[in-house]
Amino acid sequence: AMKSGKIKTITLTLVLFVLLSSVAGFALQKVELELWAHDPAINGWFKEQAVVFNKERKDLDFSLKILHIDANEIATKFLTAVAAGDPKLMPDMFGLQHFWFPRILKAGVEDELINLRPYIEDELPNLVNYEMWMYDDTIYGLNWSLSASVYYYNKEIMDRVAINPQDFVVWNDFIEAGRRLKNATGSHMTPLDVSAWNQFQIFFLQNDGGIFDEEGNVILDHPKTIEALEMWKKLLDTEVAWPVTEFYAAGTFEAYRDETLAGCIMADWYGDYMLKPRVPEQKGKWRIAPLPAFEVGGRRTAKRGGTAVYIIKKSPNRDVALDFFKFCYLNVDSLVRKFQMITYFPCYKPALKDPRIREYEDEYFGGQRVGEVYLDIFDDIGPYYHTPYMLEAFDLLNTEVIPQVWKGQLTPEEALSSAARKLQKIMGQ
Repeated sequence: AMKSGKIKTITLTLVLFVLLSSVAGFALQKVELELWAHDPAINGWFKEQAVVFNKERKDLDFSLKILHIDANEIATKFLTAVAAGDPKLMPDMFGLQHFWFPRILKAGVEDELINLRPYIEDELPNLVNYEMWMYDDTIYGLNWSLSASVYYYNKEIMDRVAINPQDFVVWNDFIEAGRRLKNATGSHMTPLDVSAWNQFQIFFLQNDGGIFDEEGNVILDHPKTIEALEMWKKLLDTEVAWPVTEFYAAGTFEAYRDETLAGCIMADWYGDYMLKPRVPEQKGKWRIAPLPAFEVGGRRTAKRGGTAVYIIKKSPNRDVALDFFKFCYLNVDSLVRKFQMITYFPCYKPALKDPRIREYEDEYFGGQRVGEVYLDIFDDIGPYYHTPYMLEAFDLLNTEVIPQVWKGQLTPEEALSSAARKLQKIMGQ
């Protein structure tokens, strides 16, 4: 009797276990999100994030399907899906480079995207770069890297002339040092892109100029924007900067090797995705410093570039997509993981303060704690506003402002005033 009682108990336990397991199985919500993105590095991080998120969410059977799509095609693919009116053609989330966001605004389909503001409002004081994904006070995305600009320099060359870029306060210090460097070594302080708005963006944002203000008014001809272009031109006229028409081409990197160039004004991603892979033999020679300011106490950096992720409003999984989004962008461990995997510095201050980023010593930069430099200039990153007419503005800068000013055919004020008038005309103002 004892034996059969034991068997009954074991059987009952097994039945209960099977029943509970099946109930738990039914309770587990199966969700697969689809993400469109163009960056293989970030795709790897998102894959890793999905695995960790799935482990943490006991109520979900979560997975992420990533479609790798060319950066220039994502906006078109999204707009085509909107025009077709078929939700099945839509992803749940997609990534977009900053210069394609205006196409979404121009098409007037931004309402297809979730307004993130109610979900991230409390964290805005800890975030930068969100203004570039804002329109009419609605926030559509968050930047997936800091994109803060610094001055990269070859310390070995600078030491020969006793120049320390860490000591620069204002741009005139940079120019004075650059003249000394050029006379003594023949090296230039930085390349300057004379065919596109590429680096000019850094100057006008750093000086609180811009293309549009928060209300969408054209400020290309604002005194601060003009002053920024005058400084850009001064760097070229004094031969402190070396003009390049193909900024990302082999010639620029060859110029680092033969010491035509001793540095570069550029964004945080330039170090890891340009210098390290293309001039690997100069490991240990390079350092980074904050940019000199336009005036004492002014901004020491500006953003350059950026990509954001958006969530589709009609997604059947929008609530899970929002949770996953916050898990990726407002979670210190997630952002540290991103930094450790692909060296993207976060736009979220608590993550940048984390010792795993702040105290990281980068061997390419001679063991420098580069995270500390970015933390020091984090609060200096100013706003940058987009409108539906951003692409027309870029086109005017690339064709009628930058080349003409470089060649001395127009003064910065003439070129920017003319471009501002043309842009206003395009906008029907």
